[in-house]
Amino acid sequence: MEEGQLTPSSGGGDAMFGIGCCLIIVAIIMLLIAFKMETSTTVDVPYAPGLLSGVTRSESIQNIGLLQRQMMTFQAGGFAFISGTICVCVALLMKNIRPPS
Repeated sequence: MEEGQLTPSSGGGDAMFGIGCCLIIVAIIMLLIAFKMETSTTVDVPYAPGLLSGVTRSESIQNIGLLQRQMMTFQAGGFAFISGTICVCVALLMKNIRPPS
């Protein structure tokens, strides 16, 4: 065996690989949910005073609370994706690096 050659070691990294894969799957689901979240609400807006006083119309507006919930879900999904990717990469490195003898 040559010096510095990478060989698969026995054990190590299997649990981390599984956790990383689960994190990536959860992250993708969270990101899809964040993209599909409804952030607008319908409110009744009165017409200008005059001929149509007392009559209202429905109008859609952006709700800051719903936008914040969408942003937090998106950020949590992104963080989970990055964490899962790091876990998978470290697990693969642990499998491929031979411990010093």
